[in-house]
Amino acid sequence: MEETITHQMDHGDHEHGDMKDFLPGKDVHISDLPEAKPSEVIEVEDGDVIELNPMFVKKAIKGQQYVVMYGYNGQIPGPMIRATQGATITVNVKNGIDMPTTIHWHGVRLDNENDGVPDVTQEIIQPDGTFTYTVKLPDEGIYWYHPHVREDIQQDMGLYGNLLVAPKEEGIYEPVHREEVLILDDINLDELGFAVPYGKDDATHSLMGRFGNTILVNGMPTTR
Repeated sequence: MEETITHQMDHGDHEHGDMKDFLPGKDVHISDLPEAKPSEVIEVEDGDVIELNPMFVKKAIKGQQYVVMYGYNGQIPGPMIRATQGATITVNVKNGIDMPTTIHWHGVRLDNENDGVPDVTQEIIQPDGTFTYTVKLPDEGIYWYHPHVREDIQQDMGLYGNLLVAPKEEGIYEPVHREEVLILDDINLDELGFAVPYGKDDATHSLMGRFGNTILVNGMPTTR
């Protein structure tokens, strides 16, 4: 376990030319962190209030080495929110990570001030800061939520989740035996299973992320 801490700290202190490296949790002790939990389902009804808090977690993706990551409510992916078309919910957020953040409700038609775009529709949520979103769900479908601050780091490190809105009218879809929701992701790991560092001040690849060498399905590695 100490090897994990040292390796991550070393990565966080490196510089390549003018580019400083960054990995989550440089000043936290990995042994104090909770292990990331699988995504859980939050069933909501119109008027419900829920919490969706980004926080530090640890997760072993490849081998036995723990990596410091982020998770909504300690989960990777974040909780799947299940609602019915027409519902409006309140989402309270407390930022427990070491970066400013927001939550963007991807594809959802809602009021602009709740869209999660920093310095455009809302003030950024600083570490230890809070924000309350009013999320209206006028349309059925499958959506997702994620940050709109340094997406290349925060999404890659676990801040993403699904939002499933069932149609108000029954019988829209044919019955099925089982329903599965999958979130596909990838992450770039080194030969020891640690995350390859990101640029501290700027994205080193595209703004929304980079191609990884390890595929994750619902937060778990897969070779298929």
